[in-house]
Amino acid sequence: MDYLTFFLALLLMHEGLCKEVFWDTTVQLSKTMALECMHPSIDTLTQLEWVRMKGQNKENIVIFSTIYGMKESETYKDRIHFPNSTMTPVNPTLFFHNASEADVGLYSCTLYMFPFGVWTKTIQVVQSESFDKAATLNSEIVSAPGQKVTLMYELQKNWTAQQVTWERVQAQQIDVLSLCNLSQGRNYTSKYLRELWSTCSQGSRTSLLVLPGVLPTDSGIYRCRFESSTGENDTFAIRLTVTDGKSNILFVAGGTVLLLLAILIIPTIFISCRAANNYRSPTSTNGSMDDAGDEIYVNYPTFPRRQKTTV
Repeated sequence: MDYLTFFLALLLMHEGLCKEVFWDTTVQLSKTMALECMHPSIDTLTQLEWVRMKGQNKENIVIFSTIYGMKESETYKDRIHFPNSTMTPVNPTLFFHNASEADVGLYSCTLYMFPFGVWTKTIQVVQSESFDKAATLNSEIVSAPGQKVTLMYELQKNWTAQQVTWERVQAQQIDVLSLCNLSQGRNYTSKYLRELWSTCSQGSRTSLLVLPGVLPTDSGIYRCRFESSTGENDTFAIRLTVTDGKSNILFVAGGTVLLLLAILIIPTIFISCRAANNYRSPTSTNGSMDDAGDEIYVNYPTFPRRQKTTV
């Protein structure tokens, strides 16, 4: 019986060590950084926990309860700022100041919301040289607000892809929007704040990411990455620009102003020209001068010439 217990303990330990850890957001280490943990149902929050994961262990950073208040770890108390000390407004973002290389690692944010349940987000903090924000733009899409935007990419390589990932790349963080295991046809559930959906079918070589009802805040770089089991990858980056509508309003307003000016100016010019023509006298000297230049014909009577008589 003791051997069986020992064997089961080893099996559980092996399973825990081999379990792959996925992170929802990658943040570049900086002296001041923010770890975001927003959820659409955050207004029903009852408790929030920030922990740092060290292998199989967890280190508490801060715990916030709408009933019991907030408890901060002494280890992080002088290096973090957590704005929530009252029930509202709720902002679960964890702010670091004077961060150093010692803060590189995995962090987890857990929200307890009634009646939604428990929601957890994992954030990876990496050093600058490990922060892969490089993205050579391959395409660009411009959309008006409120439209449904579909981002698509087809694998250009001949090898078989095992995984496809859609990301939003920003200056200080990269958010995983969709992660699909193509060998199993299993899709990872995104912890990204906005609504979106993507395709995920076994053996597929084309991936779609759909963003319904886009807003100007959705503007940015989106990256699609196909990966093979041997480490090969094929990356495609798209820049999405969502207009704010102000440029269209200015264009319409400018066109209206120009039209009104044209309506006012053209009749004014026409009236001025007619007034200038009417100012000229109908018996001007020009007419007499023209008459003086004409030839005058006078009819003289013709008298017969008398012949002289010769004596």
